[in-house]
Amino acid sequence: MVEVDGEPEIVLVEPVPVAVLRESVAVEELTSFYDRAFDAVADELERQQVGRVGPALAVYRGTPGATVDVAAGFPVQRPVDTAAGITGTELPGGMVVQALHVGAYDRLGETYERLRAFAADQGVELADVMWESYLTEPTPEADPASMRTRVSWLLRG
Repeated sequence: MVEVDGEPEIVLVEPVPVAVLRESVAVEELTSFYDRAFDAVADELERQQVGRVGPALAVYRGTPGATVDVAAGFPVQRPVDTAAGITGTELPGGMVVQALHVGAYDRLGETYERLRAFAADQGVELADVMWESYLTEPTPEADPASMRTRVSWLLRG
């Protein structure tokens, strides 16, 4: 069975508390940032005894260029205390356009373009906050073609 990307849709999402490490990162350094951030956030959650309630995620703010304003971490059961660069914040609630991306991460740009086109067709305006929820945990033995990522882009209210 071949799985295809999900069609974009507009949905209402509730705010979700998250624990993240946020930095401005050069695009070519994103992979090493994710590795460092996910490990650091997981360690801090364990130290504070705060449980994860969802898959790893990355939150982007603004328009990416040579650098990206990115925060990486996990949804959590309760807010965390700021420590070691790890902060507690929220994924915003509200209307989002979202789709399921199936495939390698280096093709996520195609899903963002689909969301942009869908939003334009629907006559809605995209905000400057978007996030990726990594539904399939990447491992060295995983097939990149089978990776599943939910991409959500906040709409202007």
